Amino acid sequence: MQAIIQAIVSIFMAILSIFGLFGPKEPETAMKKVGTIPSFGNIKTVEGGCTDGTYIYQTLIDPKAEDGSVPCRIVKISAATMKTVKVSEDLSIDHANDVTYNSSTNELIVCNNKPNYSTLTFVDPETLEIKGTRDIDSKVYSVVYVGNGDFYYAGISRTFTVVEMNSDFEVTGSFDMIDNGYTRQTIDTDGEFIYAVYYKENYIYKYDVNGNFIGRCKLPVTENEAENIFFIGNTMYVAYNILTPGADGEEGGIIYRLDNAKYEK
Repeated sequence: MQAIIQAIVSIFMAILSIFGLFGPKEPETAMKKVGTIPSFGNIKTVEGGCTDGTYIYQTLIDPKAEDGSVPCRIVKISAATMKTVKVSEDLSIDHANDVTYNSSTNELIVCNNKPNYSTLTFVDPETLEIKGTRDIDSKVYSVVYVGNGDFYYAGISRTFTVVEMNSDFEVTGSFDMIDNGYTRQTIDTDGEFIYAVYYKENYIYKYDVNGNFIGRCKLPVTENEAENIFFIGNTMYVAYNILTPGADGEEGGIIYRLDNAKYEK
């Protein structure tokens, strides 16, 4: 009799599992605070950021400065300890909307964006000093270097178009992302997929390299502004701009690790 009861229970549990009514639940998408980005007086608004795998580079600007004279600083953070190891002097790199690391030339490339939408600024990652600038043919809000092919992906300003550029920043292909009405922040890639981060609401949209939409992940941290994303290994990190200082007066930004990201259509 006991064997019959156990068999009935096993069948019943199997039926529940088939319909998703029993069994281990999938872990929820979560974000863990792993670091902070310091502010410097009025230079307190986080914009673009990236990593070279060893260090994280984040930009902050003075949001109230006039276009063309926006002071910016680049903060260099150890990826291992999340401690700030170097801060640049005030730099003139406009809105500094995105940053990427070119491993072939060992340079940080800043996407100036507003008001000089077609200007890129090249920065030495050791000294955090400007090496030079270049005007390209495209107006861009985001640029990401792909080392295994020596090319770039870039987001075209005021559009939802992503272009592929060769090493000389010449457009070689494009696709259109979904027009979701959110504020476009930056794009990044893990080498297999392309990710776009948005604000209001804080979302990450995922595409394959052919521009096919995979899905979107709603970020669980909603009280601040998602600004940029980057990968260390296979792990995605999201840098947020703090919109309202906390009780401790904290300003600048927060770096989160994104765990168990779920992308749904």
